[in-house]
This record gives sequence, C-alpha cells and structure tokens, in this order.
Amino acid sequence: MRDKLRRAISAFLPEGGILTCAVSGGADSVAMLHALHMLSGELGLDLRAAHFNHLLRGAESDGDEAFVRSLCQDWGIPLTCARGDAAAQAETSSDSLEEAARRLRYRFFETLPGPVATAHTADDNLETLLINLLRGTSLAGLGGIPPMRGKFLRPMLAVTHQQALDYLASQGIPHREDQSNADPTFLRNRLRTQVTPLLVQENPQLLGNILTMTSRLREDEALLTRLAREALDGARAGNGWSCSALRALPPPLLHRAAILLLSALPDRTAKHVEALCKLIRSDHPSAQLSLPGGHAARREYDLLLMEASDAARIPWTALDLAGETRIGACSIVCSRTLEPLPGALLLPDCPALFVRSRLPGDRIPCSGGSRLLKKLLIDRKVPALKRDAVPVLCTMDGPVAVLGVPGCFPPLPTQGPILNIFYKETRH
Repeated sequence: MRDKLRRAISAFLPEGGILTCAVSGGADSVAMLHALHMLSGELGLDLRAAHFNHLLRGAESDGDEAFVRSLCQDWGIPLTCARGDAAAQAETSSDSLEEAARRLRYRFFETLPGPVATAHTADDNLETLLINLLRGTSLAGLGGIPPMRGKFLRPMLAVTHQQALDYLASQGIPHREDQSNADPTFLRNRLRTQVTPLLVQENPQLLGNILTMTSRLREDEALLTRLAREALDGARAGNGWSCSALRALPPPLLHRAAILLLSALPDRTAKHVEALCKLIRSDHPSAQLSLPGGHAARREYDLLLMEASDAARIPWTALDLAGETRIGACSIVCSRTLEPLPGALLLPDCPALFVRSRLPGDRIPCSGGSRLLKKLLIDRKVPALKRDAVPVLCTMDGPVAVLGVPGCFPPLPTQGPILNIFYKETRH
C-alpha cells in the first residue's frame, strides 16, 4: 500500500510541501495518514491532519474526534478540527443529509493551507460509478472519482478498502467504525453491502479493471472538452457566439460547448444543457431560455447571448417633482417649467408622479389613442427577461410614459406648465 501512495504523492507533489490528510477515524483515512507519516521524510512532506465533526451521532461523533486527536498527538502530526451541524444544514436547505455533511466538510477543508488528501479508495470509485449510472450520466460521470480536483488529492484510489484494513492489521493500528455506514437508508451503503460484493464475486479483478476504465474515460472526456473549448473560442462573435458555427459542430462537441457556456451557473442540470443546445439549433431568431441564478440565454438572429437577467421589479416610488430620485442604478430628475428643456421627456404638470414596473394590461398613451405596453416593448425589441426592469411612469390616473426605451414618448403637452423628465442609467 505504501508503494501505491509513494507513486501517487510523487506524481501530485514532486517537490513535497504541505499536505493535509482529511481523517475521519475510519480505516481508510487512518491507513492513509499512517502510511504518509512513514513516507513524509522521504517525500519531503510537511504532513498535517484535519478532522470535521458533523455532530450526527452524539457521543460516537465526539469519540471519533477524540480518537483522531489522540492518534495525531501520538504520531506528532499537527491537527486542525472543526464542527458543524449537518442535520440543521439539511433541514434549512434542499440538500440530503449526506450532501449537507459533505458541503460543511469541504467548506472547512477549503480554508486549510495547501492541498488536502482524502482517503477515497478503489471501492469508492466503483460505488460512485454505479451511483452515476443509476441516476443517469454522461461520459464525465463514467469517469468516476478524479485523482485530483482543485486542491483535493485522492492518493488512495489505487488502494482497496480491504488493503487498507490489512495494512492497519499488519501495523497493529486501531480505527473507528462509523455505524451509519451500515444504514441502508443511504444508496451508497446499499451498493457497498448488497451490490458490490456480487460484482466482485463475478470478477475478483473488478476494482482494478474499473480503475483503469475510469482513468481512460477521463482522458477521453478531457480531450473532447478541450476540442469543444477551442470550437467555442472559434465561434466567438462580438459579445456572443455564432449559432451557425456552433450548429456545425458534431453533437458531442456541441453538447460540451453548451456545458462550458453554463459552467459558471448554480444548479445547472442536464435539462439546461439540452435546452441550450436546442436554442442554438433553433430557427427562431429571437428565441430565449431562462436559466438558474437569474441568468438567461437568448438569440439575436444568428448571435447567441449569455447574460444575467437584471429584471428586478421596481416598487411603486413617488418622484421628487423638483429634484432627483434615485432608484437602484437609475436617476430620474424632474423640473417644472413653462417652456420645454432640451433632451427632456415632456409631460403636463401634475400633483404627483410615480414610477413602477409594468403590470398586466398596462397601456401607454400615444398619437391617436394608446397601445398595450407589452406590444410596445416587443416592437422596441426589449428582451422578455428585461421587461420587468423597464420603469413605467404613472400619474394617479395610470401609466403615461416608459423610461429608457427609445421611441416610447407620450403626446407632447399643448399648454400650461410642463414637467421635464430626465432619465439616466448609471450602471456599467
């Protein structure tokens, strides 16, 4: 086992340096910590340890923490511990208990200096592959657990759980057993106890074969993603991308280009990726797609645009008729005169003036009558996702004008005092 860790760490950290081992107290992480402790001088490692208490099993969780503290003290390894209430996190979010615990744990690990080694084994890699298969996956999901992602290293991927147990037995080192690992509530536990043993019985070399397969599939995925990124760069057109250039890509590259375009969005799913591909292929010159996190994708003929939706609704706001009113990043300046001022939107004087977002059925006065605001905004090519952010100017009798949209002017006042309205967007 030490030979496998020596090869992995030499590939990850050829010059040594700080390395923190994430230690739960279980067999895999304790075996990893001890083996790297024995190899630290040879590999030039400044070895440290970290433990996160999820507060899920009462005294057992505290016992795990005490065990890790004692182990690190005996071995002279600096230890950092933290705690977080995973159950409370799950209750106040959409996460499962398992995912809530993972988020808290990794959030803690991110605060630590240098890379962090986790004790994922070949068994974990197979379980992750099976979970991805059950839920539906792409080539990326078939790649299993990557040996490195960001600051996280997985030097135990070539080691099986049984090999970790054998190592601890040979060294006379104890470990903690997490009773929740036998809880059939969790899918991973059911796979570990009911499915994986049957598969290994059919082929005792399964774990090694899966490790080789996932490694090759990750290489394939990396190549296709690189080609998709190059194609995306080649399709760049101004502040967007040419849909005709993207449509010419083979489906696997178009699919990955869509993933790259959506990569920064929270809660992105396979459905969003497919919907974006459909938008790119669409013949509709002004089609659009709502995306998570207030973002949107839209077509301007052959141009694909990815943008944040800034259509925050404007609350009813009374304007200062003799000064400036600021609403978010916008400024509205009003002044009463007998003669019109250059560049102003002109209205007959009135006792009160308001601004708000559009409402269903709004009509705007125009020559010869009025027009539905919705149709007016469509004619002026205001994207649907931005229409709620358009300021609608109202008197007590209803809408009288639209601000910030070229060509949407009310009829000019014919007599009496005039309200001059100056509108400016200060956002950049």
